[in-house]
Amino acid sequence: MNEKKLIKLILQKGQIDEEVFLLSFALENSFLRNVFRILQEIDCTVYRHKNHFPMDIDFLIHQNLIDINNKKSVFTASTISELYSAKKAIMNKLKKFFQKERFDIIYDQYLELVVRIFIRDFVNEKIQYLNKKIA
Repeated sequence: MNEKKLIKLILQKGQIDEEVFLLSFALENSFLRNVFRILQEIDCTVYRHKNHFPMDIDFLIHQNLIDINNKKSVFTASTISELYSAKKAIMNKLKKFFQKERFDIIYDQYLELVVRIFIRDFVNEKIQYLNKKIA
């Protein structure tokens, strides 16, 4: 499996569930497992393994960014307008998350960039997916 197929699987399922999360570890030369680890911290809809230890305990609660109804997730958005709103929200959460140093400054910047690129690519794929569904 490659990253494109994994993104298509997320689109079909409408979320990053246990299967998708675990499949990310099987990808060679991929940073998706790291992307998913960061997304676990900032998006309530991303699967959390029972042994998941957060990088920042209750980050979303302390930053008042918790989304109780999961309305601001690019993974669960069902319309294009919801998708754009969710993209903006998750990018803001990502920016706030990396205001605090997590690993080291350079690696943090790299991870933030990789997550931003993944979100951008996922949103573009989801727009095409939703347009095909409508047509």
